[in-house]
Amino acid sequence: MLAEYTDERGRLLLIAPPEAGAGPLVRKMAGVLLLDGRRRLWVRRPAANGEERWDISAATPVRPGESLGEAAARALGTPKIELAEVPDGVIRCGEEVFIFFYGVLPAGMPDRPEEAGVFLDQDEVRGLAGEVPDLLTPALLHAVRAGLAWKGPLSRR
Repeated sequence: MLAEYTDERGRLLLIAPPEAGAGPLVRKMAGVLLLDGRRRLWVRRPAANGEERWDISAATPVRPGESLGEAAARALGTPKIELAEVPDGVIRCGEEVFIFFYGVLPAGMPDRPEEAGVFLDQDEVRGLAGEVPDLLTPALLHAVRAGLAWKGPLSRR
């Protein structure tokens, strides 16, 4: 499988295997911030994401020829959730640049599996970012500090 590498603005510069490393270039990632009807953000638990820290709702490298929206939907794993790109939602996190999308869990759709994550309100997530930032992945920390999950029209429904 190949991944796209970009500059800090998300412009494609190279296609290479994800594990190859691309020097100063960054890997293009689609990140998803999923909210429920009460505007709470779903965050993945450390054990569920292979990380030792809380993480964003979903993330994946963008594959060659794949649109950002297609990658975001693939990362989320369900076509039933409407996704929209977050305004000014491009953030560099180490060797990756995330282009964020947000979505709202439709009414009547079952919540994400409890063992995989939990919905937290804006104050709870900001409290974690302020009090114990080391427990959050860089992508989640930057997204929370920038208020990305609560910036767009889908998040205000």
